[in-house]
Amino acid sequence: MDTDSSFDFYALAPGDRLMCLGYPLNRDANAAGFPIARGGTIASYPLFPASRYRSFQLDFEVYPGNSGGPAFFIETGRFSKGMGNWVNNTTFFLAGIVTGRWTDKVDGVGGMDIKLAEIVPAQLIREAIDHLMHDKGLR
Repeated sequence: MDTDSSFDFYALAPGDRLMCLGYPLNRDANAAGFPIARGGTIASYPLFPASRYRSFQLDFEVYPGNSGGPAFFIETGRFSKGMGNWVNNTTFFLAGIVTGRWTDKVDGVGGMDIKLAEIVPAQLIREAIDHLMHDKGLR
């Protein structure tokens, strides 16, 4: 299922939570080198179609080292718009990747960090990879 379909099927909207994995300020979660899991709420609307809305915002404090990390949805007992009822199992899907943070700085001068992550939908990443693989004759 692509991101647009998943967002629609599970009726994701502002206020829903996503989890992100990353290495904020180059910190590992432990000696094994695992990333740190942090969560935030979807802070922008609309979320799809990805072809029109090429990013969305997530309300969590982003640091260098979070960029490139996955943003994913995981929830048990989620209402499914597509099925018209509650889904009792655990719903999990990749929503996108963290590409940076929003600030109100103009040309790098002044301003405050408003603590929003910019997320590129997974669908756009998948389309870019498919396009590259097709160009290389791999698909």
